[in-house]
This record gives sequence, C-alpha cells and structure tokens, in this order.
Amino acid sequence: MNSLGIMKLVQERKLSLTNDIRNYLKTWTFPDNELSKNKTITLKNLLSHTAGLSVHGFIGYSFRDTIPTINQILNGERPANNEAIKPIYSINEHFEYSGGGYTIIRKILDDNISSNYDSLMSAMVLNPLKMTNSTFSQPLSSQYKNYAFGTDKEMQTLKGNYYIYPEQAAGGLWSTATDIAKFVLSIQNDLKGNQNSLINKQSTEEMLTPVLNNYALGFGIIEKGGEKYFWHEGESYGYNSIYYGSFTTGKGIVILTNAYPSNGQPFIQELLNSVVTAYSWKDFYRPIKKKLAYIPDTLLTKYTGKYYSENPQMKISITQNGSQLELIARRPEKMYATKLDTFFLASSPDDNCVFSSSKNDGNIDTFEVIQNGKTIIKATKKKD
Repeated sequence: MNSLGIMKLVQERKLSLTNDIRNYLKTWTFPDNELSKNKTITLKNLLSHTAGLSVHGFIGYSFRDTIPTINQILNGERPANNEAIKPIYSINEHFEYSGGGYTIIRKILDDNISSNYDSLMSAMVLNPLKMTNSTFSQPLSSQYKNYAFGTDKEMQTLKGNYYIYPEQAAGGLWSTATDIAKFVLSIQNDLKGNQNSLINKQSTEEMLTPVLNNYALGFGIIEKGGEKYFWHEGESYGYNSIYYGSFTTGKGIVILTNAYPSNGQPFIQELLNSVVTAYSWKDFYRPIKKKLAYIPDTLLTKYTGKYYSENPQMKISITQNGSQLELIARRPEKMYATKLDTFFLASSPDDNCVFSSSKNDGNIDTFEVIQNGKTIIKATKKKD
C-alpha cells in the first residue's frame, strides 16, 4: 500500500526514486556511519530493502504504554521499544527486510508531503480504490467498531484487543480481505495500462521489477508454474496475513487472520495450498511427503539455545515447546524432525535444518540450513 502511494507521488514528480533521501529529511538527521557515509541512499533502496538498514519489524504498544513520536522511533529513544534505525550493511549489496526503512519513508512524507500519514494514504490510495474498510489510523478511530481482536500465542484475546503501531507505514494498516483484494486487482489493472489506472503501466512495471533477492519496490516477486506473482505477507502482534496476485491471468488470493504469527502462519499456508489446489493453479503448490521422526526430550534440550551466523549476519533462537522445537529468526516457526539431527520448516520443506557437534563430543554447538546439498547458513551456538 505504501509503495503504491510513493509511486503515485513519483509519477506526479513530487518525489524521486533516485534522489538521496538525506535531501528530503528536514526534521531528522540520517545516522550515517562507515557503511553509509558519502554513499547515496534512495527511496528505491528503502522500498526494496536494499539500504542495509536495521529493525526488521516492530512489536507494537499496548494501550497502557506511552506512545513514542516518530523521531523517538527512528532514534530508538524511550518510550520507543525498538533499537535505533541505522545502517548495518553496505547499500545495494544485501537484502535486509527493514520496517525501519519504511519508517524513514513515513518521515520523508511527513517532512515533504503531509504530516498526517493516515489522511495522506486515504486520499492517494484507499479512497480511489474504494477501500472503505481500511485505515492507517493508529489507534483505531472510534468509527471502526467491527474489527477482529488480536490473539496471543495461547490463542487468548490481547488486553485492549490489539496493539498500536505508531510507525503506520510499517505494520499500521487495518483492512479486510475484500479491500486488500481491491488493491491486488488495482495492481493487475495498472499492469494492463487501462485508462482508470491509479498509476501508469511504466510506473507499475518499475514497482514490480525485482532489485535483489526477488524483491521489488514493496513486493516479493515469485514464479510458479511458469506464471509470475507479486506477493506480500504481514504480521503484527496478534495478526497474520498474506496475498498473491498474478501478473497476467487475474488470479489472486488474500488471507487475513487474527492469530499470533506462529499460530497463524501454518494455518495460512494450509489454507493457501487448499485454495490453489481447488482452483487448479498450475504447479503453485506441489505437496512434499515426509516421514516424521520421534526425538526424545533429552536430545531436543541439547538443540536449544542461541546460534549466530556471520554470513549472512543473523541470530537464530531455538526453543523447546513440549515435545517440539521452535525456530525464531524472522518469525517463530515450528520445526519438524525427519532424523535425530535433521529438521525442516513448513515454510521451506525442501531445506534441511541440521544440528551437529563441532568437536564430536556430544555438545551441540552448530546449526546449518542446507539447500540442494549446499550449506546456505552456518551458525554457532553462543551464550549471551
């Protein structure tokens, strides 16, 4: 949604995808370091998550919390509950999903277009697309009374019913499956260059052109069964969602749940697989059959801990929940065993997650993700 609004402003020549963002920032100073100093960072970098910035996502605020200003969020200053948004990778060389980068986009809009993000996005995107049940209001304005309550890991309703996301551009949209479907249809319509398009065909094609890691300007791009799709998933405390839209055939799906991510993601995946199978989306879902193995609790306990990878830089937490392991990297995911030392995730069933001992002494200190026989992540257990 945010990227479509930005592309509309770019088309109207009110913003540029290639200008240095520092030229747009008037009431906040970008925190340059050795990774970014004297290097151009653009809106295109922010939209495609190639600016090398920190803060993957935000955890939100309860109604009892003091809500921070956008500058406090950007600086990681209390009462903000996130770290400071800053460069952690070289620009244009690494895909690192950064809700922090989208918060900088919000700041650019504040400083140059409008300081009311909710009203701005309504005027540019939501109202033209007749998304009448959508808003970036944080917290929800009083006119919205019929909404799904968020749920926690134990599937209990959140206190206050939901969390507040003052960042707005990152995780701040309230919507319905029908409204998101209108958005997906509008992108498909814009790709055709129809007269009533929100943005022109050229801008739409640029928005959907991958930059790095099959990620374009606000969308993931994937090919299944010879057909290209744009997609995005969303998660916030108590909610989980995903949508897909075909480039060419008009196929699309939107799934929204009021479930904690680790509960909602498996359900979403099963529902997605069922729908695309029922509607015969060619080779979109190819089921993989695996035989699960029993792992004794004494061995599961040895696998738990915090593992750190240098390339790519990431922290992976392995926790035990009853008789099952859970991996926490981008989001919590259950792990399923096929051997005593080998597991897989429902989100990537072709990849093997393997635990081992570097000294062959029985102490588990190494975690690897193996894809097509090649190790793509190797992490070592460390104590904080």
